[in-house]
Amino acid sequence: MKSRPRLALALAAALAVSAIALSPVLAANSRTVFFGSPGTASIMPSPDSLGVLTTTDVTAGGATATDVILQNLSRSQLTHVVIQGGDAAPDPLANPGYPAPSPICPAGATSSTQCLQSLPSGTSYLAVYASPSSTVPVDCSASTSTSLSCTVGNLAPNDVAEVRVILQPPAAAGTNVQFWLASSLDEGTSTTGSNQDTFFAYGSFNVLSPTCAEVADFFPQNQQPSLSNTAGGPCAQAASVGTNTTFPQGAFELVGNTNLNYCAPGITSCFGETTQANVNFGVQPGGSYVTWDIVWSGTDLPSAKPKGVTHFLDGYDPTNPKPGSYVNIYFTKKYECSSSLVTNCWVPPTTSTKTSFEAIFRTPSNGWANGF
Repeated sequence: MKSRPRLALALAAALAVSAIALSPVLAANSRTVFFGSPGTASIMPSPDSLGVLTTTDVTAGGATATDVILQNLSRSQLTHVVIQGGDAAPDPLANPGYPAPSPICPAGATSSTQCLQSLPSGTSYLAVYASPSSTVPVDCSASTSTSLSCTVGNLAPNDVAEVRVILQPPAAAGTNVQFWLASSLDEGTSTTGSNQDTFFAYGSFNVLSPTCAEVADFFPQNQQPSLSNTAGGPCAQAASVGTNTTFPQGAFELVGNTNLNYCAPGITSCFGETTQANVNFGVQPGGSYVTWDIVWSGTDLPSAKPKGVTHFLDGYDPTNPKPGSYVNIYFTKKYECSSSLVTNCWVPPTTSTKTSFEAIFRTPSNGWANGF
């Protein structure tokens, strides 16, 4: 199962802001900004515009992340710029000329108690990182688990401030989380003046149930991503996926089994389901690798002695299986992992019983895998 399209928008490729078509927020004033997640195009040119925040998939017990861009599309400099959320968020109704629009505040709201909380109860900020794609210094060091505060300072025309926010939602599957962030200018929200001085962006996501088909999490910068699809209970094909590195902006990971039934050209018999591994949407530092640990049992157990596994790379097309889009890793001495063969190899020994077969192997990238 692929991670949903609402996601992969940015966390891997996005940070080249010059390549992103940003939709402006145009208020009836001299200020024009883009404020929301990269790749979104739902912000309309009206005073009650609302930015869109997209998030990564998350299953119960895991975390999710959103990337947030603030770009000055005005002709003049913006001053005293901050990005805020949680306890640091401004009153969404402080400027009656530009109240936070629905669904943050219902139309006609007269009190902020009628509005959504910026950070709902039971959800916390796990981490907040200033992105290296920002064109100005961004300081998020004042942020806490309940308060997001990133000082930007001044934004000249076309300057960009970008942050990554990792959210820890409630652990209960099925929970819907609605949250919002604000970008305030000129030392905060005012109650007077014709210029809009606070812009809002809103996001919503559901905490999914972990299944054999999908377990998803977002890991902070000091943790090596590692997940198992057995988080929700036993699986006939148990799969654990990890990597040997950490990521400076944290990393998304998803692992699960699908019924794609891939079988590489020249391989006459494949067994089991097809396991998917997604680590950081395929963006891996040099020298890093993905480690797969798969245990086949029950109806997924091969009837004959397994010969190896196939790694199908992202972009593999079973209707046009081009050379280089898949790699066969045989359980032979030639393909054993060593100091000279670090990836596209298996880690001995394989473990075989009457009821299960286990194999550990390494690949240089994401993709899918099954046995033959």
